[in-house]
Amino acid sequence: MRKNGTEGASIVAKLANGTQVTVYSESKGWAKIKANGKEGYVSTKYLSATKPGTLTKTAVTIKTTTKYVNVSTGSLNMRKSGSDSASLVAKLTRGTQVTVYSESKGWAKIKANGKEGYVSAKYLSAMKPGAVKKLRRPLKRQQNM
Repeated sequence: MRKNGTEGASIVAKLANGTQVTVYSESKGWAKIKANGKEGYVSTKYLSATKPGTLTKTAVTIKTTTKYVNVSTGSLNMRKSGSDSASLVAKLTRGTQVTVYSESKGWAKIKANGKEGYVSAKYLSAMKPGAVKKLRRPLKRQQNM
């Protein structure tokens, strides 16, 4: 924070990232502020409306869906990017619940077991594998005679 709105002005105070300030006015890339009981000027490029490192719910709304790993044998490779040659992040077993952020070109961007990565979308299903076997059996009808 400087004495006036120029780069060469003497420094009144140093402000840590995330310090809350009161802005009185802005002009030519400089803001007249009050912080920690002192008044001075800072470049507006170092000010933001939200505290750094925090996200407000109104600012970021990501639509996700829940799916499950559905491989018949072995495990599903979660990769760093949507490519067969990308490095392995984790191996996911059948039935693992995943959060799907997006799907594109046969790949799904997911989060599973606290890790984020990409998997082949064809191995994900909306229902947990094996959870609804009872519904798949045909119902036998009784005939009234």
